[in-house]
Amino acid sequence: MKIFLTGGTGLLGRAFVDLMTERGLDFVAPTSDVLDLLDFETVNHFIATKKPDLILHCAAYTAVDQAETERKKCWDLNVEVLRNLLKSGCPIVHFSTDYVFDTDLRPIPVDQEREPLNYYGETKATAEELLESYQGDWYNIRTTWLYGPNGKGFPEKVKQRAASSEQLTVVDDQFGRKTLSTDLAVFVLNQLASPEGMEPGHHHYQSPGPVHSWYEWACELVGDENVIPINTASLNLPAQRPRNSVLV
Repeated sequence: MKIFLTGGTGLLGRAFVDLMTERGLDFVAPTSDVLDLLDFETVNHFIATKKPDLILHCAAYTAVDQAETERKKCWDLNVEVLRNLLKSGCPIVHFSTDYVFDTDLRPIPVDQEREPLNYYGETKATAEELLESYQGDWYNIRTTWLYGPNGKGFPEKVKQRAASSEQLTVVDDQFGRKTLSTDLAVFVLNQLASPEGMEPGHHHYQSPGPVHSWYEWACELVGDENVIPINTASLNLPAQRPRNSVLV
């Protein structure tokens, strides 16, 4: 199997690159300076030339607050890039988010009705609708609170802020489970390689572990004496966040 990986320099993409290299898999992961995913004609030619058996689509716009003003950029990267990739007819693995939901139902089932709270979530929900109308095989993996060794995620931000001040404030009214990027990469590749294979459709994945708040996670990282709990409303952020990010 030859795999075409998008977003290979990002947090999740790099986890896949490391794991596929370790396993000796046949893959191509061109960087954005080599292959601009918004240059649809060039992308189509690349796919026609490389003839991948599977697309691992990790590239995405994920700046949730900035998406409220950078709407075209967010839409193009999260929707139009996928729309073009689907023209290939190639099986595709797409990564989505708990931000397509707004429900207190815990855990959130795979078939829960989508109800995004912000524009980023709207683009990911639209991407899921594109997949649902796709005639080829598609696998939509929803995940939450992604972090890992190859990116500037929540742990790095908390530690940096703690190092620069005596105390920091973190919200205590959003709950979920964190997901290690390498755990997610292992799950996807193992599922795809298993004799039974992964069933096309929607899937949820979070790393094993307890449900907790962002505040509780911050306390684990730097000690509760350095963290002050606050509520989300007090931050007055441009984009609303779901209170519940616990997936089944």
